[in-house]
Amino acid sequence: MRDGLECIRPKAITRQDYSMTNALIGAMTLFVLVFITSTLSYRFPRFRAMIEPQPTVLVTRGEFHQHFLDRERITSDDIFSAMHKAGIAEDKLGDSTGLLTDL
Repeated sequence: MRDGLECIRPKAITRQDYSMTNALIGAMTLFVLVFITSTLSYRFPRFRAMIEPQPTVLVTRGEFHQHFLDRERITSDDIFSAMHKAGIAEDKLGDSTGLLTDL
C-alpha cells in the first residue's frame, strides 16, 4: 500500500522532477520574494525594523547575558570562538547576521 502523502508531496521537493520550468518557477518565486521584502523594507521603516532586528549586547565585562544568548540561540562556545578570532574584548554586540563586533 502506498503512503497517503505520496499523492500530496510535490516531486520537485523530493528531487524527482528535473524540468527546467519547475526550476525557473522556484527561482523566480525566491527572486520575487526578495524583491518584495527589499522594496517594503526601503519604503516602510516600520517594516524594516520588523524584519531586521536591533543588535543585542551578549557579553558585558566578561559576564554573559544568558537571556539574550538564549533568545539569539548562541552558545557560550560561539562567544569564546568569536572572541578568540577577533581578540579579547570586554563587550560584544551580536547583530542579525550572526556576527559579533566590539563595543
